[in-house]
Amino acid sequence: MVVDWKRRCDSNHLGHFLVDYMRRRANEICQIDAATGQEETCASVLSRSIRLAQCFRKLGLVPGDTIVIGGKNHLDVHIPYYAGMINGLPVAGLDPALRCNELKHFFNLIKPKIAFCEYPMLDEYKNAIQELNVSTKIVTFGGDEDSLAKFMDTHQVPQREDEFQVATFNTDEVYCWLVSTSGSTGGHPKIVALTHPHLFQMLEFYIYKEPKNGERKTALNLSTLLWISGCFNALLMPINHIKVQSSAPVTTEHIIDTINKYKPGGTLCTPTALAPILHHEKHCDLTCFDVIKTGGSKVHKELLESLKARIRPDAVIRQGYGMSETGGLVLEQRPEDPIASVGTLDPKYEAKIISPETGKEILEPNVTGELFVRGPTMACYYNDPEETKNVFTQDGYLKTGDLFYKDEHGYYYFVDRLKMILKYKNYQVIPPEVEEVILKHPGVADVCVTGVPHPDDGDHIVACVVRRPSHHVTADDIKDLVATQLSASKHLHGGVVFLDALPTTVSGKVARIQVKKLALTAHRE
Repeated sequence: MVVDWKRRCDSNHLGHFLVDYMRRRANEICQIDAATGQEETCASVLSRSIRLAQCFRKLGLVPGDTIVIGGKNHLDVHIPYYAGMINGLPVAGLDPALRCNELKHFFNLIKPKIAFCEYPMLDEYKNAIQELNVSTKIVTFGGDEDSLAKFMDTHQVPQREDEFQVATFNTDEVYCWLVSTSGSTGGHPKIVALTHPHLFQMLEFYIYKEPKNGERKTALNLSTLLWISGCFNALLMPINHIKVQSSAPVTTEHIIDTINKYKPGGTLCTPTALAPILHHEKHCDLTCFDVIKTGGSKVHKELLESLKARIRPDAVIRQGYGMSETGGLVLEQRPEDPIASVGTLDPKYEAKIISPETGKEILEPNVTGELFVRGPTMACYYNDPEETKNVFTQDGYLKTGDLFYKDEHGYYYFVDRLKMILKYKNYQVIPPEVEEVILKHPGVADVCVTGVPHPDDGDHIVACVVRRPSHHVTADDIKDLVATQLSASKHLHGGVVFLDALPTTVSGKVARIQVKKLALTAHRE
């Protein structure tokens, strides 16, 4: 079915949007890899994306077939992302460091027809596909036989690029992005399905406006395609800026060097990325920025004040609150709003604050409860109807799982996460996923995973372990087990605490708040 575009919120889907502006910007630099200094024009990026889209069609992929991309931020990583949108293939970004067991969960949900990964991770992908007995095609960034270059040579078609037509499809039925989000009570991540019409409504916050003097400045992309911010950055930064990113590990020192060298006009980053930059012994010149956008976790007043002192007086800090399930911003702070708040509600949304204890709406100011929102939201949790049903109320409100209060002037203030999801740097860590691995050790009777605060990293993951009788499992045994089974963000950077028993609530559940208090005061090995 060909979509009737007049019924949509914009005249084209995001594939058309991408091709149109890339053609207009053909001779401009599109992207730079700060690790190597390599750069590429919009014409070259578009040419490679179209050729890969042609390869996808020759392979037999049709709109609605899914692809996954687990790559670092080199110059190749966004080519399959662009090609996917051009062809109507829902794109899912994965953490490049995922191991076989983690990949199997995502592959079971997403069921990708083709997967892109870093060459050193090829065996992990092969093992996941073999254990699931599926026929997903693997293409690697780097390497030889399975490489992106070899794939494009093997499946090239004689069609001229100027004869290529962007795919048409029903955007109610074919999703655009599949974004990983926090886990369910079962301890595994869910996948948010976002449509093209929905995303068109959410672009404003993420677009970097053209500088007043018409100069094409750089913009700094610190997010991979795992994050919705990375998806927006890849799509929108090249419109008015040169997208600068790095294939090297994103350390604080490397970010500082990149800012000092390329002098970006804009960026979108989390508070946990900003804080170490402000405190680092190496000076970072932040006066190059016209705008710094931040969110993703609580932004403390002290951080905002320190940041304002380091940027130009005419530069703007845009702070907001959103989530993968909303596909973008719900609350945004304006320059005149209270500095500790996350601002006011976007006009596209309705909101109410609900008491977790009573389930009733809180109408008085300055009382904390869970934020519910209604407006543009995800289509569903992909291939997970039960979780989709659970996250919406009968009258269409999305339960955010985050605690807020609203003051008497209508400003919203973020308090904490209702669920005990942890955040290490920019990565969400779901405690039951780590617990599941630790419980495989024969010497472990019980475990509860929590976090202790770290000034730069957010949460450092701690395992509180109850040994089985007559077993002498050590902290190193537990750390090594997690390190071999899970990616680095889930490693036990906060250590291990051994307990005689886990504290429980009156209903017999683990008292996670009490465990967290124990982890803060107990000896951690």
